Amino acid sequence: MNINFILNRAKNIIISPVKEWQIIKEENIENDRLITNYAIPFVILSSISILISNINTVGFSKAILNASVSFVLIIVSLYLSAMILNEIAPFFNTKKNINAVYKLVVYSSTPSFIISIIVNLDYKFMLFSLLSLYSVYLYWTGIQPLLETPEKNKVHYIVVSILLMFSIKMILASIVLALVYKIQIQL
Repeated sequence: MNINFILNRAKNIIISPVKEWQIIKEENIENDRLITNYAIPFVILSSISILISNINTVGFSKAILNASVSFVLIIVSLYLSAMILNEIAPFFNTKKNINAVYKLVVYSSTPSFIISIIVNLDYKFMLFSLLSLYSVYLYWTGIQPLLETPEKNKVHYIVVSILLMFSIKMILASIVLALVYKIQIQL
């Protein structure tokens, strides 16, 4: 894990996304390494912020459980989103390319990763969650260079993608929260 790479990539994808997507397009990185070396450090920080904010209110064991559940939900939703979005790509005259879809899903999530760290520390910052909508713009700017989606299909593919990613997160959260509720009752 290269901290300088993570910080520079996050800064560049947020400040100059069009240029950064061209660089990302040319990179050859395995999907698992992308998740491990870029997404997981953000998700760990987000989980730590949940732990810190929850420890005084729900106790140590429940705080650990909440942080762990958050970690798993985010990582699993990234994997599932990339796999499903890759499968539906041909419906939008977009070539299937699992590596490019992983890059698009993970790197466009950068603002959401950063905002979740801040908001999880203290829910007084909940209004900052709106800034994570910048992820949609990043997805918009990255879809054409990475997936070569025709301009006429771009809006449709993005809308369907966002709805699917949101649905995946909600379904996973519902399932996991039902299981966690059972576990927390036993704690």
